[in-house]
Amino acid sequence: MADRPEGPYRDLVGRPLIDCFWNGAQPIDQYVFEYNGEWFMIYGGWRRCNLVKLAPNFKSLVPFDDGRMWRDMTPKDYVEGSVMFERKGIWYFMYSSGSWTRDSYCVNYSIGGSPFGPFEFKGRVLSSQKPVATGAGHHSVINLPGTDEWYICYHRRPIPSLSPHHRVTCLDRMRFKDNGEIEPVVMTP
Repeated sequence: MADRPEGPYRDLVGRPLIDCFWNGAQPIDQYVFEYNGEWFMIYGGWRRCNLVKLAPNFKSLVPFDDGRMWRDMTPKDYVEGSVMFERKGIWYFMYSSGSWTRDSYCVNYSIGGSPFGPFEFKGRVLSSQKPVATGAGHHSVINLPGTDEWYICYHRRPIPSLSPHHRVTCLDRMRFKDNGEIEPVVMTP
């Protein structure tokens, strides 16, 4: 937690908020969002994705109305890097697919009427784009407050790549079609 975006940050609880593999989901790549005045976190790796509900003070998890502590949100071809956001009444569930050390690494997305689904798979929004870069994935989304201007922040391997582990962080514009679908992201060279 911090009072300003540039920090300094302090740990609210002094331990991992999720310290076990519920549903086989590796407890990594958390993304926090608000829905109807409550806060939720979507997370996961190792091809499993969970949704949990945060306590109002963000220091613990609270059960859903049915008593469960997590909900399985794993879509087809999920690997890691969940992102969940709402735009104009449509909920977007974005995530990385493929292998992060190969050209197959990419960002897919689905849409739904709420963050609980059901979600309809829409396709790939970011993938390798030769001759610029390969292995594009593991992203986040930024909306400029008060606008409909959106950006995707992600990593990719520039060509020529030094190794499968060589990645650079990039920021590109994310645009939407009139029907709400995300246009494929064009990498800035």
